[in-house]
Amino acid sequence: MKDFLRYTYDKNLAILDDASSGLGAVSIEEIYRLTYNTLHSAVDNLDRLDKTLLSQEEIGVIDGIRYANNGLKHRKDMICIQEKRDGATFPQKVDGTGRFFHYVWSDVSKLGSSPDKMNKQKEQYMSFIQGESVVYVFRNVEKILDKIT
Repeated sequence: MKDFLRYTYDKNLAILDDASSGLGAVSIEEIYRLTYNTLHSAVDNLDRLDKTLLSQEEIGVIDGIRYANNGLKHRKDMICIQEKRDGATFPQKVDGTGRFFHYVWSDVSKLGSSPDKMNKQKEQYMSFIQGESVVYVFRNVEKILDKIT
């Protein structure tokens, strides 16, 4: 089962990576769907890891991913599109694949409050995920999975 879950994550990430490589190549609705699929398969894999083998930062990324997973179930605005103006957007970051990104995790401070039980996950989301490229964050999850599996 673990191998199938990892295969599913890798496949979902590859599809999302292809779809997000060009702004406007696919609809934003499709980006939401692909992100949710990748996010859900990430959580499926991460829930099976031995947390004692992880660093505090890796545990923070996992908590942030859990927060994003719960948030994206209820709000599409957990993901935003970095607007392009005159052929470029500033500031730009490279997303780890060598290209500039367009889809980023939203600033949750602008999205309203969360239940108190999610405050720790929200803090981790804000520290490790917020404002980062969607694909880049999933590549970091991939590194965590590679380390343990």
